[in-house]
Amino acid sequence: MAEKGKNLTVSVDEHNLMSHLSELIEGVSFDSSRRNAFTPRLPELQHIHIFRRTEIQYRAVPNIHGYYVLWICLSGTGQLLVDGAHQELHTGETTLVHPGQPHIRFPDRCNRSVNWLLIRFESADKGYFANFRNSKRKLDGGMVKTLSLLLGSYNQKSENLTGAALQLLLAQLLAEKTGGSENAAPEYGFSGSTCIRELCELMMQMPPVKDPFRIVAARRNVTPEYLHVLFRKKTGQTPRDFMNRQKLNLAQHLLANSELSVSEIALRCGFSGIYPFSKFFKSKCRLSPTAYRKEKHPF
Repeated sequence: MAEKGKNLTVSVDEHNLMSHLSELIEGVSFDSSRRNAFTPRLPELQHIHIFRRTEIQYRAVPNIHGYYVLWICLSGTGQLLVDGAHQELHTGETTLVHPGQPHIRFPDRCNRSVNWLLIRFESADKGYFANFRNSKRKLDGGMVKTLSLLLGSYNQKSENLTGAALQLLLAQLLAEKTGGSENAAPEYGFSGSTCIRELCELMMQMPPVKDPFRIVAARRNVTPEYLHVLFRKKTGQTPRDFMNRQKLNLAQHLLANSELSVSEIALRCGFSGIYPFSKFFKSKCRLSPTAYRKEKHPF
């Protein structure tokens, strides 16, 4: 079993997507399946299980089961026979096998191994996946980042985040085929950019608004966990990092340009008192609030 807790932060070079993804997967434990509750307005997913197939593969008898399986070719040239139709997947390409679809996997013509990542799940929303049938899609940098979030949350057994990340990945793959964007999904009445803007506006209010993700999730009829994944994808930082940056910017501005006491500034920035504020500020600036004020506002 791979070591848990490995850093899964992503910085993707477009020319090395799959090598980066292969390294990332080495830090993930694929050892369980779990039931999850997920985002309304996107297909509800259950029994998510992620696993790998790395050996030279051949199966003479078609495999038929009741799951959706997203096949992702990590390296090599994957050969699948789905519903009697041949599909050849190159590195970075994916296809979704539907419940009840007979499928056979086999090695390439030179008998070389294929490195697969498989994501298996169940869903009662059959209509959403109709456009995925018997087609393949290509992963891009944004999809790999989402996939890394999916693997990280799965490895940490974070059920709602796992489901939210998988939903986002499926939306991106669907948009890739239709030429759209995961942010523009008129059939669901959902705009990712608008949600992030609303979140940022709430998070930048001082004192901070309590639980802004639940507020926006309720407005947009999605889950807070889905918004967490979307926020990280769009901004490149966690909500905590974003909030800390806003608090620090406000604190620095007030210390340098106002006559408020350090205690008053601490409260304005959302801290319960001067001690946690001073500890936070010093960890970021290597100066106490008082020393920073003297340096920036000596008179």
